[in-house]
Amino acid sequence: MSTETIVYNEIKYRRYPDSDLRASREYYTPGIADKLNGAKTLHQQIWIDANGPIEEGFVVHHVDGNSENNTIENLACIPLAEHASLHAREPHRIESARACIHKAQEAATVWHGSDEGRAWHSIHGKEIWENRKPTKKVCQQCGAEYETKSKNTSDKFCSNACRAAARRKSGVDNETRKCCICGESFVCNKYSKVVTCSRSCGTRLQWKSRR
Repeated sequence: MSTETIVYNEIKYRRYPDSDLRASREYYTPGIADKLNGAKTLHQQIWIDANGPIEEGFVVHHVDGNSENNTIENLACIPLAEHASLHAREPHRIESARACIHKAQEAATVWHGSDEGRAWHSIHGKEIWENRKPTKKVCQQCGAEYETKSKNTSDKFCSNACRAAARRKSGVDNETRKCCICGESFVCNKYSKVVTCSRSCGTRLQWKSRR
């Protein structure tokens, strides 16, 4: 691994441009012995020597964004939150964050579709349902009050029978047919087996089928 060394106040500071750790790549740090004696990273030490101790909650920031430029003119002591916000807006950090999010989304999709993921969802779903408190509603078909744990906004009926009755009443499944006896058009539910337009035609159909 390549190493860059700077001597400041008779202390050796090293930076490792090829390191996997961002801090080791960007900042010059003292050796362990010097750290134990109170030495800080190079940019921090230069600031301290010029301005005194760093206040709690503050960090030393490279104004031009170049961590190798450790001149006192390029250093500013700013609040930690402001420092994090400045770096978060850097283009390469935004792209890196997007890449991490995309990678996490892909991994999540794979896991949620795995046997382990489906088993977790099954257990988690049952726990949520068991612990959920029921709420009271009024059936929009028959007017009866009922309780339900469902959070679905389409849950408006006390039973499947009322749900089916309301659907029939709405006419959403209606279609137009021709009477097989008189040929007149009539409207009925598409799931109905009726083939005649009226009771009289239905009676004529029954007599016809008996012959």
